[in-house]
Amino acid sequence: YTRRANVYVDDRQFGAAIADYSKAIALDPRAADPRIGRGHARIQEGQYALAASDCEAALRLDPESSIAFNNLGVVRERQDRPDEALRLYTHAAEIDPGYLLARYNRIDLLKSLGRNEEAMRLLKALIADAPEESDAYAGRADLNLTLGQTFDALSDAGKAIALDPRNAWAHNIEGMTQ
Repeated sequence: YTRRANVYVDDRQFGAAIADYSKAIALDPRAADPRIGRGHARIQEGQYALAASDCEAALRLDPESSIAFNNLGVVRERQDRPDEALRLYTHAAEIDPGYLLARYNRIDLLKSLGRNEEAMRLLKALIADAPEESDAYAGRADLNLTLGQTFDALSDAGKAIALDPRNAWAHNIEGMTQ
């Protein structure tokens, strides 16, 4: 059921995904993955309290699940609890530094809170750790544009496009600087 639910998520059929994840949980109540998946689908449906319950249950089963911590961070951010969300994103990234989504979520939240210096520091670290990550350069370009650093924004957008010529975010930034 979990595999089929994952396909439903990819197809944005979240109700069907939730149903299949629930069946998978009924078959194996000790499995964390279907709870993580169901939590994600519930986030997409705006069912934040239920999504939080799924994430918390997954963490009881797998206390080192960076995905569950990240998803719970998304829930808390959408519930307007940014401090808790930031702590959860940070913990997810500490558990698995290669899990870039948690790192991006943390950076985006810091930017939305106006904590641009922290966001820039984290973007620089992300680029150092993943120099082939086009979106990291696009994110830094976006932040540089926010900070009025047009030359740096254009340079980073160019680096993002060199890595991924289809990076729409970077192309958009390039267009805004001209």
